[in-house]
Amino acid sequence: MSSRDPRTVREASYSDILRTWWPLGAKQLLVFVADPIYIAFIMRMSHPDLELGALYTYGWPFLLLIAAPSFTLNALGNVFGKNVANIRRTRTVALGVGIVGMLILSFVAFTPLASFLMSSILKVPEEERPMVRTVLQVLAIYPVLKSICMISQGHLIRGGRSYEVLWSRVIRLVVGLVIIVAGYELEVLQGGVLGAAAILGSLAAQTIYVWLRSMQIGRAHV
Repeated sequence: MSSRDPRTVREASYSDILRTWWPLGAKQLLVFVADPIYIAFIMRMSHPDLELGALYTYGWPFLLLIAAPSFTLNALGNVFGKNVANIRRTRTVALGVGIVGMLILSFVAFTPLASFLMSSILKVPEEERPMVRTVLQVLAIYPVLKSICMISQGHLIRGGRSYEVLWSRVIRLVVGLVIIVAGYELEVLQGGVLGAAAILGSLAAQTIYVWLRSMQIGRAHV
């Protein structure tokens, strides 16, 4: 039985609850804004059907399957982000989860297994296979970045700084737009690869932001 006296735990007011929730709700809205914008630019490129298929029909769903465990880490960070020791341990766990996902994805993307996967399991049309493989190679580090990002978001929420999570998503959206517009104007990458670069670059910017902000939470517990 816990020794904590329930009477010492302050009850949350509706204002407290809404103040924590609304940045998270707004952040979730922004989650669904980026993809339609990326698709709009990819559709204006040379081979839109092939490029969209490489990224969103084959590459992205497979990536989400590999990175799925990383998406649960914000809850882990929220539950265990109570003191500096727990914060450090959850960061270590998150990094481990991300590295495992990266190794699995890299093993698929950088070895002959990619050809078998695309031809025998995913049934990727032959003309799209090189681009799908390149998309997976570009996104190989995605599980690591996503794991760090999600655990840091959990720590921020636990520390009462959910507004930082919203700001991180705004940063991600802006960086993604800059990459996709610059790539479209300069025509230096194929559409599917450009979309993958925008996803990865924007996630990296978001991850750096929430990581640095969550470090302040850790120092506050020292």
